[in-house]
Amino acid sequence: AYFADRVREERDIQIEKLRDKYQSKLESLEKKIRTAKSRVEREKGQSRTSMISAGSSISGALLGGFLGGRRTSASTVARGVGYASQQNADVDQAEDALRLLERDQDELREELERDLDQLQAEYDPQRIELKPLEIPPRKSDLKSDEPFILWTPWQIDSSGITSPLDR
Repeated sequence: AYFADRVREERDIQIEKLRDKYQSKLESLEKKIRTAKSRVEREKGQSRTSMISAGSSISGALLGGFLGGRRTSASTVARGVGYASQQNADVDQAEDALRLLERDQDELREELERDLDQLQAEYDPQRIELKPLEIPPRKSDLKSDEPFILWTPWQIDSSGITSPLDR
């Protein structure tokens, strides 16, 4: 029981160190993910705005051509459509970056779980193997200036067999 407790205590210390190590990495990734999510939202907003602007440029050009009002040049319309297309590409790029960060976060969590499982197995109290070791006394060990009593507890089972008492 004593050795099992010591192994559990050491395991708990190692697990805490491991969690601390991964905690800072996970917090850093979570911060990057929050930033990436806000970038995706910002890019989506800009994309919607540019699509509306491009749509109104096209509508204005068509109406201007039919009604003979102010004309919007084809290059202005093309520029608006090109800008809207670029904004859509920016949204896709931002979403890809977010997906990569989330994948990295999942991989880091899986790595943490693997390391925790390894620690659990390494510091398993069931793996403790105790073997008795007899150390024969030396003649110099047998001298004593002071008398002492050594008591070791024994137990007698129901059949009358004696054995050392386990604690």
